[in-house]
Amino acid sequence: MEEQDLKQATGRFMELMLEFYYRFQEYPMTKGKFRPGSLSFHLLFRLYAEKERKLAIRELTEKMRISKPQLIKLVNNLEEENLVVRERFRENRRIVYLSLSEEGEDFLRQMLDEMEKNLFASISAKGPMKVLSFREGVRKLSEAMEP
Repeated sequence: MEEQDLKQATGRFMELMLEFYYRFQEYPMTKGKFRPGSLSFHLLFRLYAEKERKLAIRELTEKMRISKPQLIKLVNNLEEENLVVRERFRENRRIVYLSLSEEGEDFLRQMLDEMEKNLFASISAKGPMKVLSFREGVRKLSEAMEP
């Protein structure tokens, strides 16, 4: 594949990713003021995606590229909704870890399930050939993205 073809393919892929992102930003499933695409969802998903299911506040500010005051306000709101739990490091109380609460993990799983159902319905409505094409595309994309 020539460089120009690769640039076009990656450009189209990015358009699809943004289309997907914006579609689910408007998805109706919410808890309080939290919805897919919001910073809250971003934070919840970051925690969910971690092996240990927790991150230090400092790490989250770096990964999410937001200021500490922004993050603290976000954490306070999520804590009020019982979606996250703060834990202090015993040896150094200034180090604060954030993890999903049981309710937070359940909420995120529900949201991801609903998003998956929505995407499934959208793809399956296009007919069997489009479903096969989608499945093959996902398989190839997964292979291409492997380390």
